[in-house]
Amino acid sequence: MSDPALAQHVPGQRAALRSRWVGYLLAVAVIAILPLVFNDTYWRTNLTVCAINVLLAIGLDFILGYAGQLNLGHSAFYGLGAYVSTLLIVKLGVPFWIAFIAGVAFAGIAGIFLSLFAVRLRGHYLAIASLGFAVIVHQILLNWISLTQGPLGIYGIAPPPPLVIDGIVVADFRNLAAFFYLVAGFAFLSYILLSQLVLSASGQRLPVRQVVSTRVSSAPSCRTHFS
Repeated sequence: MSDPALAQHVPGQRAALRSRWVGYLLAVAVIAILPLVFNDTYWRTNLTVCAINVLLAIGLDFILGYAGQLNLGHSAFYGLGAYVSTLLIVKLGVPFWIAFIAGVAFAGIAGIFLSLFAVRLRGHYLAIASLGFAVIVHQILLNWISLTQGPLGIYGIAPPPPLVIDGIVVADFRNLAAFFYLVAGFAFLSYILLSQLVLSASGQRLPVRQVVSTRVSSAPSCRTHFS
């Protein structure tokens, strides 16, 4: 890259980085304000559900948008992780954060198990296989009433333990605003981690990024050819 091109490229990178951090700060400000604006139980519960769905959408965006894999089994892993952690808390009395980690690990193991059968599948074939897996998991969770209580769901789940620093309770997650901040914080952290992964050297090898890079790099030669 020549010196003039490098001189133009570096300010562009700085501007993009600056705008990204401005976006992060605005997102944090919105997250902080929302429970203060919607301060009743109904709206704060809905805000928490929205934050969970944002977390799911971020993962789905990475799978479909960047990895280019038509995977329709996303909900199955969400359900498996949720039920495993919930059952550990309710049935066995496992502490919340240990159950949380166990739920994440079990969902990851289920993903590895599915990949053993679907590793060679692409396109519609992967979509059908992953959708079938999601339907199977849904039917098991719905009909194993003695374990999951079926369509009634599981109630009485203990919230995360309060965050205590030097004997001072910083956040009591029985409070819906604090619980929303916890879930939204995980969603925001997941977004930052995945965005950094996409921008990294490993992210440049993702199929969609390679297609975009190829199109961008071929664009000047096309303009030269037809000029």
